[in-house]
Amino acid sequence: MFSKYLVKEGAILKSFNDKKKYKLITLINGLRALLICDTSFSQHDRSPSPSTCSEATQDDKSEMSDDDVSVEEQMKGKKICGAALSVRVGTLNDPINIQGLAHLVEHVIFMGNKDYPEENSFDAFLNRKSGYVNAQTDYENTVYEFQVPNRYLQESLQRFAAIFISPLFRESSVQNEIRPVDNEFVNSLGDDDLRAESLLASLTQPGHDLSKFSFGNVKSLIDLPKAEGIDLNQAIKNFWSTHYHASNMNLVVQGEHDLETLEKWVTEYFVDIPSSKETYQPPMSQVNDTNNFPYAESKFCRLFYIEPVASGDYFYINFWLPPKFNCYKSKPLSYFGSLLGHEGKGSLFSILKKRGYALEIIAGNHENGFDANCFQALFSIQIKLTPLGLENLDSIVDYIWSFIDSIKTHGPQSEHLEEDMAIRLYSFAFANEKSGCRNCVKIARNMTKYDTEHILTGSKLLFEIDKDKIQSVLPYLSPDRANYIVFSKKLFAKKDLPIETEQWFGTKYKTTDTPTRWIMFKKPQDFDAEVHFPLVNDFIAHNFEVLHSEVTDYPKCISETHCWRLWFKEGTKYEVPKVCVKMIFRSPLARSNPQISAALELYIRALVMKAEEDVYPASIAGLDYNVGLHDSGLYLSFSGFSDKVSKFVQLIVNHLVTLDFDEDIFSNIRRDLCDEYYNSFTDSSELSASIRLSILKPNFAPPYVKRIFLPNLTREIVISAGRQLLANSFLECFVTGNITSTQALSIVEQVSSTARFAPLFQYSTIQDRACQLPPGHHICRVLSFSKEEKSSTIVNYYQFEPVDFKTGVINELLNSTMSEQLFDTLRTQEGLGYEVYANHQQTYGIGGLTVTVVSNAEKFDCSYIDDRIEAFLAKFSSTLVKMSEDEFDELVNGLLKMKSAPFLTLNEESKFFWGEILERRYMFDKRQKEIAALTELTLSEFITWSYLHLLDTSHRKKLSIQIVANGSKALEESLAIESNPFISPITDPNDVSSGIVDCECISESSSSKISNISKIDEDFLKNHDCSHLLKSNKRPIEEEDQVYILKHLAPKTAKSGAKLIVDIEEFKRYLPIYPKIRKINR
Repeated sequence: MFSKYLVKEGAILKSFNDKKKYKLITLINGLRALLICDTSFSQHDRSPSPSTCSEATQDDKSEMSDDDVSVEEQMKGKKICGAALSVRVGTLNDPINIQGLAHLVEHVIFMGNKDYPEENSFDAFLNRKSGYVNAQTDYENTVYEFQVPNRYLQESLQRFAAIFISPLFRESSVQNEIRPVDNEFVNSLGDDDLRAESLLASLTQPGHDLSKFSFGNVKSLIDLPKAEGIDLNQAIKNFWSTHYHASNMNLVVQGEHDLETLEKWVTEYFVDIPSSKETYQPPMSQVNDTNNFPYAESKFCRLFYIEPVASGDYFYINFWLPPKFNCYKSKPLSYFGSLLGHEGKGSLFSILKKRGYALEIIAGNHENGFDANCFQALFSIQIKLTPLGLENLDSIVDYIWSFIDSIKTHGPQSEHLEEDMAIRLYSFAFANEKSGCRNCVKIARNMTKYDTEHILTGSKLLFEIDKDKIQSVLPYLSPDRANYIVFSKKLFAKKDLPIETEQWFGTKYKTTDTPTRWIMFKKPQDFDAEVHFPLVNDFIAHNFEVLHSEVTDYPKCISETHCWRLWFKEGTKYEVPKVCVKMIFRSPLARSNPQISAALELYIRALVMKAEEDVYPASIAGLDYNVGLHDSGLYLSFSGFSDKVSKFVQLIVNHLVTLDFDEDIFSNIRRDLCDEYYNSFTDSSELSASIRLSILKPNFAPPYVKRIFLPNLTREIVISAGRQLLANSFLECFVTGNITSTQALSIVEQVSSTARFAPLFQYSTIQDRACQLPPGHHICRVLSFSKEEKSSTIVNYYQFEPVDFKTGVINELLNSTMSEQLFDTLRTQEGLGYEVYANHQQTYGIGGLTVTVVSNAEKFDCSYIDDRIEAFLAKFSSTLVKMSEDEFDELVNGLLKMKSAPFLTLNEESKFFWGEILERRYMFDKRQKEIAALTELTLSEFITWSYLHLLDTSHRKKLSIQIVANGSKALEESLAIESNPFISPITDPNDVSSGIVDCECISESSSSKISNISKIDEDFLKNHDCSHLLKSNKRPIEEEDQVYILKHLAPKTAKSGAKLIVDIEEFKRYLPIYPKIRKINR
């Protein structure tokens, strides 16, 4: 089987479809390097890639998505060079008295070296070249990566190597970087999975390496070492000299240059990394045998109730297995994960869902980090519970143990294993191309885990079927050896047990012995009749023939009726037997009001749940679909092997059109969506985006508003909303890939025939419009909805004007040139937060730029952060006007290279063209026009435009969104507005002052101190004209039905000339609207 789809290049096994050339070398200092010459650079067309992605072009995101696209996101899907260096050192190597040291070293190592002493000099260099750099510390490895256009690869490698040859580790740099490390930890405090992981780590034997605190914070890196008289700076240098030697490193470089050139550069630049005669030894802690149980058994094999931060109830079962089961050739844990996590007919999940107990299931081992290392292979079953499931944990446990018992009884299933082997093989053989950087990172990690032959295939293929190895896992999957965790605010409060607190994350939990009832489980009576192993998968592809047809540059409209329009792009330049099919049922109903929007989201959620069992086999076989709500309708997106994609499309459309569901399903999905809304608006970053879009988009409904309507939606309303949209819509489709125009037309005709919708005439003339902000400085400050949120989020949005090709690329250049300076100033030097970044924006064609800072609310208030952003912009202004022609050319060339990079995959290409169709722009040659605009742009035009639109405070339009978290500094500087006495009646339609007040008008006498209570009682609702919601609510108000309303705040210190937004709807009601007429160009 393997010989047909795999070939060897030297010692390395690769796909027969992989055109890249590989060479593995070892330098004299011991560093291993894999060199990759990507010959597909010259084989693919040189069409440039899109530079940005508006909120609606990302069809895999929700309707709330905007075009907040980082450099990393922009470069995904593009043919860009990259490199990654993996160092075999991580959290497990931290000294027990300086926990988080490996993570700190990862930060500080960028803060200057002998050849380039400036802090963040590599980041600054890459930023100028439209590249980026990143790093990540894991338990056993630390990986450094960068990506850059090919033209700058040589100099990038030279600078990259210098980081590891002679880092300076200045004391000032160390102290500065502790702040972002601490901020990174503070930002992660609300992550329930990380909280659970930290709790599990605390259950290990005293002093065990797995117990170490991976993030590091001020306490672990400053306070505790200082108490022991430890010199932190010297400890960093010792750690580096011990672990950062060449024989401990694996380098991967991917570029367009030939292998000989890459080898020359790598040898020249990396040979001076210090070597060591010692061979790598994994940390062994205080145990001599890594197959020994690392936990204190009396602590691990118990039941834990955790008070979660997020809304929703989950049930985890964790099993410890020795690391010998991290064996990649036979993948025994993957076998159990594929059975226990299966979502098709007859599966464990199927019966749990049928009983109304579960919404999601995941099972398996994550193959890295805490779950897979030299001390353990942790296997987990994770179930998202319904309210009924939370009440029936005994029954859920019975089904789980009965299923595992069935696996024991029937033994390893040959058919399932052989099917898995085949799917893995052809999925790898025809896998989508990865970006240079992502590919390098993956391989660099693999080089420490797999034999040389399998560094490309080790994580993907099933090389052998080892039934004995599979059988040997079973003794570890027993009820008395398991760790049980229930995430539930309700059960946590209900259980009469002592409250305990985990040391680092402060996680509150209660624990008790595993119930005897769970260990002595009972097989449910319906188990044998309802549950079985997976059936034969009908979606496995068999025809992998690639069509040979003329490759066209752009989509063409090949068919149009009064009901639908079909765009088609033929050609198979990616040489894979895959197809992308995208469609949208356009209807104004999609954004008519928040209630309908919420109803349609429930309809979509019901579709996903009802289709789940039929879809799961297709997803295993390499077919994928996505469904969601867009501003202009309901969209569907399909991708996968051309042999089965038509059948797959018809399956989903049938479910969509005939969708029906009972009250139990409706109750569960409504509760689940309620939790999702809650988790969205209790995240400060997502809340800030919601507020900004609420102000800029006339019809945008944020999650906290849509959640108000959920309790009153019925099953009948939801079904009616979905069917009305489908019955009165205009279908627009795009098909591309390994398919003929005749086949594409057949797919659309089938969809049209199945949907049987009435035509919606002239819908293409409907306008998407954005609100025009008035000149000046406007502040919208609100209290975070989450008491657990410790990081405030400040997003300063500067609105520009409708973008054309020239102003669009100017905005990108402006963002590019200021990003590194912003990061260095506010994050590195001033330590204001871990997340500091700028992004260029397009909202319905209106340009803008955001500056975001996420800061520790205990240390900083929002006014101070806002002032520091403005101080930076003032300083940046003087830097900008001094820019030389050479610096400008360098900036422009970097962006040109990035835009000129070919697409990586059919999926990425289709996403770009679909974005143009989805937004009804139809400018398929946009990239070429952007490049033309860039080449014609002058330095004078760039500086003049940037100054007028961003840096000239007398003319710009600024909106500062400030989410105040639960921290003393941020709260003390804010005043709660008890009512809105400052809003005067509207007398002039042209007056945009409604809903705002001068900051100087707010005083402590007209406000009050803040109590961090976000749930609003009934009296508050009545005072805010929401009493109709209460009157129409026939059911008792439960916790999930509570209404959440923005609590507007005011800065304690008045800002001269600033206007405070105290009512968003009133503020934007009479704002001017930018018109945007959509025209079709065929």
